[in-house]
Amino acid sequence: MADADDEKDPLPGVAAKVDALRAGGLKGLDRAAGARQASLQRERRRLTRRLGEDHPRVQAVAARIEGAVALRRDLAVELVRAQTASPQPGAQEWALHGYVRWADGSPAPDLTVSLVDGRGQWLRELGHACTDARGYFKLVAHVEHAADGSAAILTAFVRVTDDARHELHRGQEALPVLPGVVEYREIVLDGTSRACAAPEEEPGPGTRTTGTPRPPRAPRKREKT
Repeated sequence: MADADDEKDPLPGVAAKVDALRAGGLKGLDRAAGARQASLQRERRRLTRRLGEDHPRVQAVAARIEGAVALRRDLAVELVRAQTASPQPGAQEWALHGYVRWADGSPAPDLTVSLVDGRGQWLRELGHACTDARGYFKLVAHVEHAADGSAAILTAFVRVTDDARHELHRGQEALPVLPGVVEYREIVLDGTSRACAAPEEEPGPGTRTTGTPRPPRAPRKREKT
């Protein structure tokens, strides 16, 4: 009879070790790229004093500095990815996690990640998540089952909104929502936004839940005295 430890799935532990090794390698690359960037910046200052800002040699070094900066930005994204632990959903749970970033690679915090159907209606039963300071989000939802015990067939699209419920992104790929499955997504946005809020107004007395805005009220007429 096999020991209990032998029956455990070894893959999560192996994956964690691989990610740790990868993160260590990326940190080494970033240190080397940082040293190279600092060296180029010194060279640029030296040549600028001798030749002037517009000299072709100075411009060539400036272009190499831009390349080093872009490389370090990409390495930072890869490092964050390598250090991200994958959720471990239960047998009746589905998980979606990942990052929301602006076009320059910087994190997009305090935004709302939710799931909608093909008509753009929020799938309220799947909940929503907010991005943290790193732009990271994690959404874990309970998956309903049919009467025969099989998982219900449900597809969803990822949507990102701000605190005013303005849609900043809607995914084009339909995700199957199935128990025990983990989906990872990285979303790049343009523009600016504000803080996180629920995907729609929470239901309450006199509150519409269809997602359609209320018409503006007509101004009340003041009676003359």
